[in-house]
Amino acid sequence: MLISNYLFREKIGDLFNLVDIGGYLIYETFAVGNEKYGKPTNPDYLLCQDELLEIKPKNFITIDYFFGERFENSKKSVVQRLAAKRIY
Repeated sequence: MLISNYLFREKIGDLFNLVDIGGYLIYETFAVGNEKYGKPTNPDYLLCQDELLEIKPKNFITIDYFFGERFENSKKSVVQRLAAKRIY
């Protein structure tokens, strides 16, 4: 499952539940700090540092994690990214 540039905190847990055993979830969206570069600026739509790691259920292992600045298409942004695999 791939989620990009979308954050609805109340449903994040449900997304993990949709992944089959052996399946992967890749999630990337804007994070705190992005407000200095552009939209979104509303904290409701910005992940806090390590938020995805804290939300990740115990039946997932982390394959990759990133929190920081990204420079793409001549524009800076702050993102958080998690790639995780469901193991049971």
